[in-house]
This record gives sequence, structure tokens and C-alpha cells, in this order.
Amino acid sequence: MEKRIVFVFLILLLVSCTGNSTLKETNPVETELIEIPTIVASPIVEQTETVSTSTATAEPEPTVTEEVIQSQVCGLFAGEGLEALMQRLTNPFYRPEPGSDNPHQGVDFSDLDPVNRIALSGKAVHAILPGKVAMVINDRFPYGNAVLIETTLENLPQSWLNKIAVNQPVDREIFHTNLTCPGDWENPGGDINQVSFYILYAHFEEVSSYQVGETIECGQEIGKIGMSGNALAPHVHVEMRLGPSGAVFDDMSHYDSGASLQAMENYCRWRVSGWYELLDPMDFFLIQ
Repeated sequence: MEKRIVFVFLILLLVSCTGNSTLKETNPVETELIEIPTIVASPIVEQTETVSTSTATAEPEPTVTEEVIQSQVCGLFAGEGLEALMQRLTNPFYRPEPGSDNPHQGVDFSDLDPVNRIALSGKAVHAILPGKVAMVINDRFPYGNAVLIETTLENLPQSWLNKIAVNQPVDREIFHTNLTCPGDWENPGGDINQVSFYILYAHFEEVSSYQVGETIECGQEIGKIGMSGNALAPHVHVEMRLGPSGAVFDDMSHYDSGASLQAMENYCRWRVSGWYELLDPMDFFLIQ
């Protein structure tokens, strides 16, 4: 009897343990199923570097060609701009009639004493444009000691090219002149299929040491103010013309018994032949 009671008790105990185990598996605690979200760090975007790079490349740098063009025109006198140059203007431009040998066919600039306004000699004159020496005059009438410099059109600044209406080949207008011109003075003396810009600087104190064909840089000193030739007071005479490229003048003079026929022929060719179109220098000095 006692053995049976013990056996029944063991069976009941086993059933009780198995039932508790099944309950836990089918009804888990809900809080154990909550997942904690994972925090992921965002990458740092370096916006400062991006903005800086964009700004640096936004404005294109000027090309070499633009820089060269902007540096082509130099001051007639070192360190002086347009305002100072205008203060030195002592004889403006008056356009002569076609074919006329009016004595003054350019503009004059003087170095005036600030107190008594007397014109002085000796101030250095500089080339306005780069180019090549086309003539050196040794104390001839009317230009005295002078230098003629040829500048090809590709060496002109764009603002100057815009100012001149260039016809290629040269469209010569035939002029009648009362000058007695010897030799073949109506011959152009250069290549009429190409046009160049010529600047004559006259009345220098001394004969130029440059040679025909020599290269002149923009801003290079080419002489000093004087009163050689037909000058009543010290000044530099600046004369500008468009004409056939490659012209070379061995000498130039007129109304001078000591001048050669070649010098007088060149004078007529330069002044009245119509091949070399006279320009007003102030039209170019005043370009901003």
C-alpha cells in the first residue's frame, strides 16, 4: 500500500514539471522581443573644400594673348600717363588738304619748365609701340634728327585696330600736289598687299644711334627732346600714318639744297603721294 502511494506521487510530480515547461515556451515575455535600433554614424562631408575648389575654377585666367595685347601701348615719356601727356601738348593736329605739304602734319609735345613755362631740351622720348626702324634722319629739313618706326598690324592693340579702317591692299587716292618731286616718288616703296602703322618721331637733340631694320621694344628710349630741323623751340614731333608694309627710307628731306634727289623723292612719297594715309595721333592717345 505504501509503495503504491509513493509511485502515484512521483507521477503527479513529473506531470506538474512538464506542464510548466510547455507554458513558458508558448507564452514568452513580450519585452524580450523588443529590438534596440543600431545607431550608425553619418560620414562628415567637407563642404568647405568643395566650395573653395568651385570658386577657384569659376573665373578663367586671362590668356597670354590678352596680356600681350594690353601691354602694347607705352608712354611717350617714362612714368607719365595720358593726363600728364595732355599737359605737354603744345601744337595740336590740323589735317591738311589732300596733297598739301602743310608744314605741320602731326602733334608736338614739350617739356615745359614749371615756373616760367619755357620749353626745355634733353627729356627722354620713348617708343609708343614696338616695331622696326624704317628710317633714321640725320639733321635734315624739316624733321631734323628723326626716327621712323614701322609696327605691323598684329602688334597693334585691338582698340587701335578698331579705330582705323584698314583697306587691304592699300586703297590709294591719287592727289595733285604743287611740290616739285623728283624721281619715282609715286612708287609706294613697300608691299601694297600688306598695311603697317608708321610713327615718325622728330626734332631730337642728337642723331639716333639706331640702324634701319633694328628692332625697337615698346617703351624703349629712342631719343631726347631737341630743336633740330624746322623747330623754333625744343619739342618732339609725333606723326602717324598707315602705309605699305616693309617700306625703307634711306633719307628724307625737302626744300634743302643739300638734300639728295633720293631724300626729296622719299619726302614726296611720305607726305603727298597718297600711299601713306595721315592719321591724327590724338585719336589714338585718347583711347582708354
